[in-house]
Amino acid sequence: MSPSGLAFRATAHSRRARLPHIATSWLLPPDISRHGKPRKPADLANHACLGFSAHADWPDWRMMKDGKRRTVRPTGPLTADNSEVVLMAAIAGAGITFTPDWLAGPALRTGKLVEVLPGWGGRAEGGVYAILPPGRLIPMKTRLFVDQIATSIKAGWRSQPRKRDAG
Repeated sequence: MSPSGLAFRATAHSRRARLPHIATSWLLPPDISRHGKPRKPADLANHACLGFSAHADWPDWRMMKDGKRRTVRPTGPLTADNSEVVLMAAIAGAGITFTPDWLAGPALRTGKLVEVLPGWGGRAEGGVYAILPPGRLIPMKTRLFVDQIATSIKAGWRSQPRKRDAG
């Protein structure tokens, strides 16, 4: 319980994100055709990168792999304070984005995005939390809403598409 009297519930815990991601299509973005797919974080300097200015580490991308840490300061055609805008721009082929799995999951599963720099990721832990009203009696509709959000976020992290119910 916080000093304000509000409670919170962890709706999902994030793993080390598979980052960054790039859009796939039969026509690759011009900088990928010109410079090739990045093989190490320093290679991102040659590519159009999409920035998320509301990220705690912005303007840097802090990346880790096998105990190695690298910091990259990306440049590119778009910086936004809305992660969904950045994701849509990546899907449209505007550049490479540093996006968490729970947000990029559906686009990764459908092939709209692919992982670049395999094994490199952001912080090892994080999460999504629901802030709840004070007290032990949480309204049923609030409880059901939080449960649905948790289920939806976790579904976005799955590596395999969900099976649809027959009928």
